[in-house]
Amino acid sequence: MPDVKWAMKAREFINCNCAYGCPCQFNAMPTYGFCQAVAGMEIE
Repeated sequence: MPDVKWAMKAREFINCNCAYGCPCQFNAMPTYGFCQAVAGMEIE
């Protein structure tokens, strides 16, 4: 079976109430004890 060439492009937009570098993304406790966030993606 021949290889199939493919590609994907995406953008991610995230904003939360934590300090810069969002500790939640690194398995740490949220800055203020809870996390409020909004996220969006665009995939082409």
